[in-house]
Amino acid sequence: RHPLDDAPDGVRVLVTGPDADLTGALAPADGFDAVVDVSGSAALLGQAIAALGWGGRAAFCAASVDTRLSIDAREFYLARKRLAGVASADLDQVRRALDLVRAGAVRPRIGARYPLDDVRRAYREFPTTTPGKVILDVR
Repeated sequence: RHPLDDAPDGVRVLVTGPDADLTGALAPADGFDAVVDVSGSAALLGQAIAALGWGGRAAFCAASVDTRLSIDAREFYLARKRLAGVASADLDQVRRALDLVRAGAVRPRIGARYPLDDVRRAYREFPTTTPGKVILDVR
């Protein structure tokens, strides 16, 4: 939804909308090594997979995903592409992530913060928040 001003070197960020068409934003020779899709759009994920180069890897991690993904199965096979769905982290991974945040090794970007009583407002305002995670304080 928003550009990343602080993307690491070597990372190409494409900001798209729900009806995006990546073919206009990508050159045929781009051949990405990896793509991460968090849009939940099967059409966009299919386009991202098509943009992968030889041995490219795609990961999608969205809570709500379209149910119909269309890819060129032959090209997927011949180019040795891989696709992984990432549903969530297990408890040990969450604990490790929190340890990294506590130690200052990871600094999550926070876009908005709400008390638990304002959960409805948080969901309503989510599309317009600044880039980053939306935090609900439960205490």
